[in-house]
Amino acid sequence: LLAVIPALNLATSDAAAVAGLVMTVLTVGLVSCAGKSLPRFWPGDFFPVFYACHLAVLGVLAL
Repeated sequence: LLAVIPALNLATSDAAAVAGLVMTVLTVGLVSCAGKSLPRFWPGDFFPVFYACHLAVLGVLAL
């Protein structure tokens, strides 16, 4: 993932590639830290399954 973000953003500019990496690292870091202190509301496998289904639907729509 960390190699794909700059590759996609390099067509725009070098700053966009760096900004994409910084935003990804900050988002993953903040969500990871917040997730440890908050009680779990959804089952543990809800979000990976939701994300996979979401990507599948987007893939079908892109066809």
